[in-house]
Amino acid sequence: MVDQLSARFNARDLKISQSDFEHWQKLYTWDAIKGMEYGESFCKYFEIYDAALMLFNQHRSTDEFESYIRAAYVDQSDKGSRKVHI
Repeated sequence: MVDQLSARFNARDLKISQSDFEHWQKLYTWDAIKGMEYGESFCKYFEIYDAALMLFNQHRSTDEFESYIRAAYVDQSDKGSRKVHI
């Protein structure tokens, strides 16, 4: 399933660093307490719209979304630099 989602959205220009992703994951704890879904929080924080993340929250696990986000958005070749200004 993750591979199918990645194939549909692999042309995205947005790439975030591993450190930005990990920072957002820590902030997500507060969003979760407020009732926000994982994918919705990611989209809101990075100011993007991704239908797979926004619309299918109730049908997928957090692990599936994390795998999809890592494949589609996290720059695996660059561990420290910031590609997105937050």
